[in-house]
Amino acid sequence: MPNSMRRVMLTVVAILMLSMATSTVGLAAPQTAPEDEIGYDDSDFWSLKEGAKFAKYYRTHAIISPRLEPEQRLANGVRWRLLVDERTGMRMPRITWMPDQRSMAVANEFFEMAHGAAIVRAEDFNRIWRGDSTIRAVQGLPPYSPLPLQSDVEVTYATSRFVNYIELGTKETSEKTFSRIARSRIFDIGEGRVYEFSFCPIRHEQDFYGHWTARPIDHPTPFALCSEAEDDAFTDVMKRWALLAIPASERNGQPVDGCSRAAHDLARWARPGVTYLTPAGLAFLLTDAWPIGRPANCRFAVGDPVIVPYRALKRFMRPGPLSDELRKLN
Repeated sequence: MPNSMRRVMLTVVAILMLSMATSTVGLAAPQTAPEDEIGYDDSDFWSLKEGAKFAKYYRTHAIISPRLEPEQRLANGVRWRLLVDERTGMRMPRITWMPDQRSMAVANEFFEMAHGAAIVRAEDFNRIWRGDSTIRAVQGLPPYSPLPLQSDVEVTYATSRFVNYIELGTKETSEKTFSRIARSRIFDIGEGRVYEFSFCPIRHEQDFYGHWTARPIDHPTPFALCSEAEDDAFTDVMKRWALLAIPASERNGQPVDGCSRAAHDLARWARPGVTYLTPAGLAFLLTDAWPIGRPANCRFAVGDPVIVPYRALKRFMRPGPLSDELRKLN
């Protein structure tokens, strides 16, 4: 067979291999039983059935590194550290101490589910890139390693009732074509449910005919900013606190050494980002602020967010157990 024909055949085989790898995305490892097959879908992440599958997958597949990450401490004394899966590198927090030991155990059960989901997501992602690497090898191209799925994973808020964690990263859908990953999730320990952070407990959906409908969702969000006027008023408060976060010497210029960049941009343009709870207040981080690479002299742990004290947001809060907690903080 001529060399040119052989190269064509090898390329076809490689493409078929990639197609087969892609078709398996969303399935658990081959040794799992059919009833244990896992599809990675964020919408199913917090359902009891899927959550139990992710926890089981974690217990049977995770290989946790014996090299412990440093323990972290929140302002209220709650301590946590990241556990790292050696096969995929995916990290997820565990609470190492809080006053209520039962709440700590429930929170860590949830983090096992979250870790299992992260490992499945990484395995699916890696299968696609292994197939792509095969094609690149056949074509005589150098190997290409995608950016990591995770850059920052942190517990930002934790009490005996609620835990907020963020998972930031980058997902490449093709070489050098990527999107930011930003997950800010609140776990309600009392109810055993997890939610994406949201400012409005209403979901807007299209029906079969393309008509938009508003459907209330069961969500513990302390906010209900569901109108343009409410959103504008909230944004004005956030921008004022962003301006206060900029040192006076920098307010007419650019951030020094990368610090206060989020404050600069949010004060001027209120650019969107990821929002999460902290003991000091509500934090706003720019969507392009990770991977972090933060200077050591920046003020905050996760990048350089703007933090608005809860006392400045009380008029936007609705009644509920999470709001009650936050109102007592400052």
